[in-house]
Amino acid sequence: MTLAEFVALARKRWVMILVPMVLLTVASYAMAASQTPMYRSTSSSYFSLAIGDSASDIFQGSNYTQQQLGSFARLATEPVVLNEVIDELGLDESAKSLGRRVSATASPETVIVDIAVTDSDPDRAAAIANTVTKKWTAAVRQLSPELPNGQPSVTATDISPATPSSYAFSPNT
Repeated sequence: MTLAEFVALARKRWVMILVPMVLLTVASYAMAASQTPMYRSTSSSYFSLAIGDSASDIFQGSNYTQQQLGSFARLATEPVVLNEVIDELGLDESAKSLGRRVSATASPETVIVDIAVTDSDPDRAAAIANTVTKKWTAAVRQLSPELPNGQPSVTATDISPATPSSYAFSPNT
């Protein structure tokens, strides 16, 4: 079949080509528009090590902190943190279901962890993200090794609180 024959066939059968494309487009849009809009709010925390008298100590502490970030980040989606969030905010769901809407990402080559929460209400998403961050930083302090003076060796500081999103990230119509 040559290009000219293909074009002639397409002109002859344009309705059979166009109608299914239009129907699929309309059906896809209708399906996306009928979904509940979901909003995402993100907070960020900075990790620091409270020890180090020399450049070598600081470098070793930095390496230790980066190696531990993955473990500390995972804490944000665990019941030890989420049960406290549920209690404080009075949420009517389990830690497991809340954990599916919470993610913690340790940025590579940095000591910053982002905690993101998705929810159908932008204000609730921000409130949950901020509460997870608060409870999570307390858990990090509690679980990190103690210094001789009794202080935690690793601290997490909230550097960017979550704010309610103005736009839904899903569905993408």
